[in-house]
Amino acid sequence: MSQRIAVLGAGNWGTALANLLAKKGEQVVLWSFEPAVAESINQRHENANYLQGIPLSKSVRATTDIAEAVRTADVILTVNPSQQTRRVLSGAAPHVRADTLIVSASKGIETTTLKTMDGVIEDV
Repeated sequence: MSQRIAVLGAGNWGTALANLLAKKGEQVVLWSFEPAVAESINQRHENANYLQGIPLSKSVRATTDIAEAVRTADVILTVNPSQQTRRVLSGAAPHVRADTLIVSASKGIETTTLKTMDGVIEDV
């Protein structure tokens, strides 16, 4: 049974993970802050800004609407820069179901609080 997975962050790492999950049969929505990135993924099945020349699974769908990305997700995979994680998750939080699993694939610490990403996720 496939899961609905929202990948938050459409850079190199987020796009690569979204593509791998889609190839495994998961239902993937990739959230991008940048409209041009979402458009490239949806129209050409390529992230021309971050993974130029790498074809993406046709089942990867991108959006710039964070509520749309997370509203029905069974799993949220955060793959944004650590300094943006709090802001991104704060925008997503009102739309996340209580039973949604949140997984971080972001590296680093938040420089203002010295918290790891699990600490930031717990705060938000």
